[in-house]
Amino acid sequence: MAHIRARRSVLSVPASSEKMISKAHALEVDQVLLDLEDGVAPEAKIGARTIISAQKRSAFRAPTVSIRVNALESSWFADDMELLSTSAGAWIDSIILPKLAMNPISKKFLNFWAVLRLVMVELQAASRLMPKLRAR
Repeated sequence: MAHIRARRSVLSVPASSEKMISKAHALEVDQVLLDLEDGVAPEAKIGARTIISAQKRSAFRAPTVSIRVNALESSWFADDMELLSTSAGAWIDSIILPKLAMNPISKKFLNFWAVLRLVMVELQAASRLMPKLRAR
């Protein structure tokens, strides 16, 4: 079972601002939320994903680092899911969803999320096994 932590301070940072993300690295907050949704102008969303993909979990002092994705119905959602299924999905702690209305699109997302969770569990298991294999 996952460990549940109280979050007294959550810092929301526009994912399009390298300067603000760099400052967030050193802050002792309970959670850093990298915002891809309304914190980023439409013309900056592609660049914001590039900035997030260049981040490393170890750079953040916060115990939790999250990414807030765009709405399911938006034209940016698929690109956000691509980001999560590649680079950023390997190191973020949680995904923040905008308000979710149950419709066919929501059900597709929930199915995608279930598959992504299985992949993440497999990656975690493989990473625990790697040091043992290297020791041989």
